[in-house]
Amino acid sequence: MIKIYFKANIFILGFLFLTLAKGQDPDFSAVINAKGAQGIDTVNTALSFGFSPSATDGYDEGVDFYAPPAPPPPSFDAALGWVGDRYYTQIVNGSVDDLVEHEWEVQLQYPSDNTINLTWDNTGWTDMMTSALLQDAFGGIMFNVDMLTETGLVLTNPAFNLLKLKITPKEFVLSNELPIADAGPDTTGRSSTRIYLDGSGSYDPDADPLNQTPILYKWTTDSLDVSIDDDTLETASFIAPLLEVGADPVPYSIILTVTDVEGATDKDTVVITILPPVPTANAGQDQIVTEGNEVDLNGAGSASIETEDYYFHWEVPDGIELSDTTAENPRFIAPFVENDTDYSLILTVEDGVSPDPSEPDTVVITVKENQPPIAVAKIKIYVDGTGANKNYDYLDSAGVYENQEIQLIDGHYKDLSNETEGEKTRDSTDVEFIYGPLIYLWSAPAGITLSDATIASPTFTAPAVTDTTDFEFVLVVNDGDPNSADSEPDTVTVTVQDNQAPVAYFTFSNEEQPDVVMEGEEVTLDWNFTDDETKYDTTHSFDVNNDLLSILWFAPSSITLSTYTAGQPRFYAPTVADEDTLFFTVTLIINDGSLSDTAEVIIPVLNNKKPNANAGSDKEEYEDVTVVLNGSASQDPTDVSTVLGPLNYAWTAPGSITLSDVAASNPTFTAPVVTDTTNFEFVLVVNDGELDSEEDTISVTVIGNQAPEADAGMDQTIHVPAPTLLNSLGIDVTVALDGSGSTDNNEDELSYLWTIEQGEGITLSDSSVSKPTFIIPDTVEVDTFEFVLKVTDEHGLFDISDSTVEIFIAQNDSATADAGDDQTVDQGIEVTLDGQGSDDTDVSNLLGSLTYNWTTPSGIVLSSSTAQSPTFTALDEIDTTSYIFYLVVNDGEYSSSPDSVTVTVLPNKPPVVNAGSDQDVDQGTIVTLDGSASSDPNNDDLEFHWELWSSPLDDDGIPVEITLSDTAVANPTFIAPDRNEISYYVFLLTVNDGFMDSEADHVRHDSPAKVTITVLQNKPPVADAGADKKAYKGTTKQT
Repeated sequence: MIKIYFKANIFILGFLFLTLAKGQDPDFSAVINAKGAQGIDTVNTALSFGFSPSATDGYDEGVDFYAPPAPPPPSFDAALGWVGDRYYTQIVNGSVDDLVEHEWEVQLQYPSDNTINLTWDNTGWTDMMTSALLQDAFGGIMFNVDMLTETGLVLTNPAFNLLKLKITPKEFVLSNELPIADAGPDTTGRSSTRIYLDGSGSYDPDADPLNQTPILYKWTTDSLDVSIDDDTLETASFIAPLLEVGADPVPYSIILTVTDVEGATDKDTVVITILPPVPTANAGQDQIVTEGNEVDLNGAGSASIETEDYYFHWEVPDGIELSDTTAENPRFIAPFVENDTDYSLILTVEDGVSPDPSEPDTVVITVKENQPPIAVAKIKIYVDGTGANKNYDYLDSAGVYENQEIQLIDGHYKDLSNETEGEKTRDSTDVEFIYGPLIYLWSAPAGITLSDATIASPTFTAPAVTDTTDFEFVLVVNDGDPNSADSEPDTVTVTVQDNQAPVAYFTFSNEEQPDVVMEGEEVTLDWNFTDDETKYDTTHSFDVNNDLLSILWFAPSSITLSTYTAGQPRFYAPTVADEDTLFFTVTLIINDGSLSDTAEVIIPVLNNKKPNANAGSDKEEYEDVTVVLNGSASQDPTDVSTVLGPLNYAWTAPGSITLSDVAASNPTFTAPVVTDTTNFEFVLVVNDGELDSEEDTISVTVIGNQAPEADAGMDQTIHVPAPTLLNSLGIDVTVALDGSGSTDNNEDELSYLWTIEQGEGITLSDSSVSKPTFIIPDTVEVDTFEFVLKVTDEHGLFDISDSTVEIFIAQNDSATADAGDDQTVDQGIEVTLDGQGSDDTDVSNLLGSLTYNWTTPSGIVLSSSTAQSPTFTALDEIDTTSYIFYLVVNDGEYSSSPDSVTVTVLPNKPPVVNAGSDQDVDQGTIVTLDGSASSDPNNDDLEFHWELWSSPLDDDGIPVEITLSDTAVANPTFIAPDRNEISYYVFLLTVNDGFMDSEADHVRHDSPAKVTITVLQNKPPVADAGADKKAYKGTTKQT
C-alpha cells in the first residue's frame, strides 16, 4: 500500500463540520485539537474522525489523510490509529444498520514539558452521536471523559500515550447543508489605497430558490494594521497599511465567515499582498472641443503619499503639439479635422522617491469639425404685465398693426437653465474664441428699413397698408470661419393689418364716475388717452396704429364746456328745477382721419333737499350735574357734504342756561339748582351749506336736591401678633375705616360723622373724615368693634348707614410651607426649587413678608438657603440618586411645619452630536465644518473628534483625502479640492462628555453625526474689461 502523508494545518481551529445527509445514514465529521510544544513553538494538530455512507472502513483517497511517522522524542506528535495505520483524518463507513460503538486510537508523543492539551468543540454532537468517550488505554480505569459534556482534557503523564476514542453514531436526517464561504481570489493592492473584499461567490446550497434565503457575512483579520469597513456586508473594504517606499510586499490574511439561517457556518481566507507605494497618474477628464480651440490638460489629480514634487511626462499623438510635455497642465490648439476625431494623450508621473513610475493614465480629447451655426428668427410680441414684469411671446409669425413698433429677435429660451424650452440662434461647435461672436444678417422686404440688419434684435415700424399684408424677414448667421458655410436661412412672417378704428373712453378727473353731481358743482371730464400698449383696455382711449387723433365733445344746451376739442373739458352742473335728479348725456368722438369711435356718459345732477335735525330723546338729570345734548343723529337725505361740507349745527337754550358750544353736535351744560323739578327745552336747527332744516326740540327735566347715601365700608378681620412681640418691636396695629363709597346724586360735597357703637379704649383719628383710623390697644378685651357712619350734603340732607361696620380682632397663627413638586432631572443641569408659603392669618403689613429656610442633603450647595426659589447644580453620580430638601417658612412670629421635596438625578446621558448642515461650496474655497450645535444634556464640556467618513474615488479607485485644520475642535476648516466634477465629502463627528461618546446611527442617511460637503464643478472666470472710455486722437489711454 502506498501511503500519502498530509501535514495538518497548524492554524485549524476545532470545529464540527456538518454535511447534509439525504438519507438516514450517519454523515458527519468532528475534530480533536491536540496542542503541544515543539522547540520554541507550539503546534496544533487537528485529528478528524467521523462517518460517511460513501466511505469504507479503510483508506479512502481524497477523504482520509495519513499521518507521517512520529518524529524522534521528545518532539510533540499526535495521530489517530485505525487498523494499524496512522491518520490525521479517518472517516469510516456510516450506515443506519451499523449504529454501534466504533473505536479509534489516539496516539500521543509528549514534548519536553510533558504537557498535551486536547480540546474539541462539541456543538451539535448530541444530534449526531449517542455517546462519545475518551478513555485511557485500559478502557476508562484511569479516566473516562464524556466528550458530549466536556470540551477538553489536559495530560501531564507521558504514560498516557495511547487513548481510546469511542464513538456511537446516531441515525439522523439533517435538512440543512453548510453554507459555502468564498472570500475571493488572492490579490495584491497598493499601500494606502482602499482594498475591496468580495464575498459574492459565497452561497447556501439549500437556500430557498424562490425567497433567496440570505446568509450573514463577517470579515475578520488578526492584523492590528487593518481595520475593515462594512465588515458585515457581502462586499467590504479597508485602507491598505502604509509601507515605506521600496519596502517588501506584506501579505495580510482576511477571513470571511458566512452563516446561514440555521446558524451553520463556513470560513474562507483570502490573502491580500500589499505592495509599496508608487505615484498615481491622473490625466484628467475626457473632453470634447471644437477644432481651433485651445485645450487645457489637467494632471493635477496625480498623487503620491511620499512627496508633492511630481515629474510629468505626456505622450501625444501626431498632429498635437503640447505647450510643455513635462508640465502639470499643458495646453494645445485642437487641430483642424475633416471629421470628428479622437486623440489619446498618455500621462506618466514620477515623484523622485518611488523606484517605479506610475501606471500610465489616458485622457481622450474628441475634436469636433466646425459646423455652421443655426439661425432662429422670431417676432417678439407683448402679452401682458407691466414694467419689469412684462410677458412676451416669441413667434414664427404674428399679426401687428400699421405704424406699430416691431422687434425681431434671434429666438428665446423660456428658461435659461433649460435650453430645451424654446429655441434660439446658436453655434453647436462654438468657435467664438477663434473668430469672435456670431455675425448676423437680416433681410427685410422692400419698403421696410430695419434699425440695424446686423444685430440680433433689430426693430422697424410696421408700414401703412391698404389691406392686410404679409411681410417675410430672413435671418442668416455666420460664425466667422472662412472655411465654414453660413447657416441655413430662417424666416419670420409679420402680418400687418390695415388701419383700425380708435377706441373712445372718458371718465372724470378722479378716474371714476360720481354717483351724483350737485347743482352748481364744477366737473372735469378726461378722455384718459394712452399710447402704452400695456394699457390698451376698456378704461383708456387709444389707437393701435398710433395715428394722430382729433377730439370732439357734445353736451346739452344747458351745459357749457370749457373746450370741445381738448382731452379734459370742465363745466358747472346746471340748476335742477322740479325733479329730484336731472340726468344728462355727454358724448366723446375721437377720429384718426378715416375711422372714429364714440363714448357716452350719463351724468346725474341732484336737486338739493332740506336736512333733518334730530336733537335726541328727552331726558331727566339731577341739578349740578353735567348734561350732554346729542344732535349727531341729524341727517341730510340729499347728502351734499362732498360739495358743501358737513352739516352745521345751531342750538338754542333757555335764558338761564349757557351751552358749551351752540355750534357743536354734542354741546354740554351744568344742570341748574332748582327748588322743584323743572323742565328745560332746547331747539336744534341744522344746515347743509345751503338749506336749513326744520326745528327739533328736546326736553331736559332737572330734578331737585336728593339726600345722599351713606356707605360705611366692608367688615374687616384684623390678625395681630402677640402683644409682647408688638411691644418689643414698637409696632402699633392701626385700623382704617372707609366711607368713601358714600354717594350723592347731585354731586354735592359731603360731610362725615363716625360713631363708635361697640368697643372701648379706642379713639378715632378724626371722626369727621371719610377714612378715619384708630389704634388697637394692647389691653383691649373685646374682639369686635362696631361703627356707624352719617353723611350730610351741602343742603342739610343726610343719611345714616343701614348697618354697622364691624372690625374683628383675631390672633396670628403659623403659615404653611410648600416645598414644590418632586422633580426628575439630568446630571449637570441647574435645578430650581420652587418654594411657596401661604398665611391664612396674614401679618405681613406688621411683620413683613414671609421668610424661607431650606435644609439640604450632604453634597448639595444652594445658591441661597433663604431664597424662595434657590438653585443648585445636579451632581454627577453613577446611578440614579434621590435628594430630599426641607422648607420652613416664618411670618415673623411663628415658623411653619417643614415640607419636603424630592429631586431625583438621573445617571449621565450621552452627549447629542450635531455635525451641522450640509453645504454646497466652490472649489478652492475654505470650508468650515460646524459642530457647535452639539450639546450635552448634563451640561458637560464636550470633546470633538472629526473624521472623513467617505470621499469620491480618483481614477485609481483611491478615496480623495481631506486634511482638516484640527480634528479636535468644533469648527475645523479645509480647502475644497479642485476636481472636474461635482464631488461629495461626508464627515463624521463624535463628541465625548468626558464619560461617554455620543450615540448616532452612522448608517442612516440623515444621521446628525454626518455632514455632506458638496464641492461644485469648476466655474469659468468672469472677465471685466472696465467701463467704456473716450479719448482724443493722438493721446495715450491706459486700459
